[in-house]
Amino acid sequence: RILGTEDLSVFTSRILCKEPGTGKEIVWHQDSNYWPLTDPANPKPSSQLTSEDVAPQVTSLWLAVDRVSEENGAMEVLTFRAQPESCQTLPREFIVDAGGSTDGFDNFNLSLDESKLNVGKRRRVTIQRGEAEFHSAYTIHRSDP
Repeated sequence: RILGTEDLSVFTSRILCKEPGTGKEIVWHQDSNYWPLTDPANPKPSSQLTSEDVAPQVTSLWLAVDRVSEENGAMEVLTFRAQPESCQTLPREFIVDAGGSTDGFDNFNLSLDESKLNVGKRRRVTIQRGEAEFHSAYTIHRSDP
């Protein structure tokens, strides 16, 4: 009900483990840059897809297996009100491409240029063990180690 549909599919799952003292910073990014999903009815071959063809109607679900506080790497988000142009994939000039593959936890190579973001309006997401947080593929977010 929260997503406005009963027609749901899980297309990927990932576990990000941040052990004490050894966690990894996750840079500012939008999930939509890593999940270039298109309408299944789009007849174009993948080699001919453009950014206009990519329209991920997806949400991320973060299920906390431990308490998440400001001290242990809480996620920070920029709401659509804080960064209005993020209601879709951001323009190319916002994206910093470090090159390489986008596969896996260590490859957040499509970060966002922090100087173009309204980081002063970021919000921290703290949740308890067993709680969940949903966010759009377009939500700008990051976390400390």
